[in-house]
Amino acid sequence: MQGYVQNTHKWNTDKGQVILSVGGRLQWWSWTNEVLPSPRASLVYIPGWKRDFSFRLATGLYYQAPFYKELRDTLTDADGVTRISLTRNLKAQRSVHVVLGGDYYFRAWGRPFKFTAEAYYKYIDRMESYTVDNVRVRYSGKNDSEGYAAGLDLKLYGELVPGADSWISFSVMSAKQRLIDRPDLGWIPSPQEQRYSFSMLFQDYVPQFPQLKFHLKMLWSDGMPFAAPRDYASMKTLRMSDYRRIDIGATYAFNAKTAKFMRAPSAKHVAEWAIQFEVFNLVGWKNVNSYFWVSDAYGQQWASPNYLTGRRYNLKLTVDLK
Repeated sequence: MQGYVQNTHKWNTDKGQVILSVGGRLQWWSWTNEVLPSPRASLVYIPGWKRDFSFRLATGLYYQAPFYKELRDTLTDADGVTRISLTRNLKAQRSVHVVLGGDYYFRAWGRPFKFTAEAYYKYIDRMESYTVDNVRVRYSGKNDSEGYAAGLDLKLYGELVPGADSWISFSVMSAKQRLIDRPDLGWIPSPQEQRYSFSMLFQDYVPQFPQLKFHLKMLWSDGMPFAAPRDYASMKTLRMSDYRRIDIGATYAFNAKTAKFMRAPSAKHVAEWAIQFEVFNLVGWKNVNSYFWVSDAYGQQWASPNYLTGRRYNLKLTVDLK
């Protein structure tokens, strides 16, 4: 069972507008018999001296109740037989979030733009350690670690050409975890830590044919950390290669304003339909997804990379009904 309550208050003063939202969520699950209260609050300030700015601060206590994959506990007996059971002793992971951010609205080249910046920090205790193998996430089944994540997100959003959205973003992050039963390891990178990430989307269209649009998307981010089997210490030094990808595409839209056949009685229930052609991973970069570990006769482990899908072509038809 779960429920939540939230209320928002607004104050208008000579120095600006203040918006305060306060709420809470309460959860209970019979399997673990935990009562989980989650208070939270956010504060937005829009200064009166310049309405193009807004600042916000948000904080809260959050719980992530375990589900089937987290509750799984594997036990191997002396005969090598492994049995899977669901534990009732696993507590919900708990975290405290603090987010400080702001928005700046401005005009350039006669068009609207928005710049957003957010800094965040999250501390997690009663954390359940996990490892990532290809696309499979393996949980330990125990509250055996603690961790934190901190970072900064920057994004510039706007219309470089009227009616076509574009944006560029850059992020930095540090995410670490510490195993309670392995204090000798200290803080090690979390399996999903990306220390930096850059992405952009640019859209344009032919002036004489605004129904024909083009887009270019680029992503460049840090590789994920990984470890050899049963060797958490290696996660401090092992990291996949950078993830790189460029996508391009073109879209042609038909509506009653641009296509005469859309005005026919048979098409009266169709507002618009569009056909889109895209090329994913245009350059054909080989991005590593995971590693397959092989042991030689001397017990030394060697990592063989598994690669993600290469270049792909995609054709999509979209129909919007009235």
